[in-house]
Amino acid sequence: MKEWGRLIAKDRKAQALALLLGVMLLVNGGFYLLKTKPAQAMASGLETRLQDNRRAIMAKQAEYRLYASFGHGKEQLDSFKKMLPAKSDYTGIIKDIFKMAREDGVESNSISVEKRQVAHGDIDQIVFSMPVSGSYRNVRKLIYDMENSSLFLTIDRLGFNGSRKTGDISVTLGLSAYVRS
Repeated sequence: MKEWGRLIAKDRKAQALALLLGVMLLVNGGFYLLKTKPAQAMASGLETRLQDNRRAIMAKQAEYRLYASFGHGKEQLDSFKKMLPAKSDYTGIIKDIFKMAREDGVESNSISVEKRQVAHGDIDQIVFSMPVSGSYRNVRKLIYDMENSSLFLTIDRLGFNGSRKTGDISVTLGLSAYVRS
């Protein structure tokens, strides 16, 4: 290293070369700083925008899933509504209930409609009261068949009375049927 220093101190060409090399290093360093700092700032800005865009995409995807699940739920509700009997089939529902009671060996001679009300939107609920009598086994089968029928009946109330003489029971069934408006 000392020899380089002596050579540069004595030789004019070496001094010029060292000066030229120093100037080139400064120019190169300045050029590097002038080009890399703005590019680095631009890259940082692009990274920030990229992160913001990713967050926005994730939010939109969540929103889309919400709309898609709403649409799927609406489709399921519409298909469920199509399974319900129409309001105009009201007498058919009563006939089917009487038929079910007859097939299960239960006697019933009346059914009364207590009220009609709008359950939700275009689905109506019709509330019936139906006294039936028969053996415990037959009444139990009727209750099972009503709960599992395609009429979408629900049993809301039961009122029991028993007869010790015949062994039969009398039950007043409180029923609800759901129909499309």
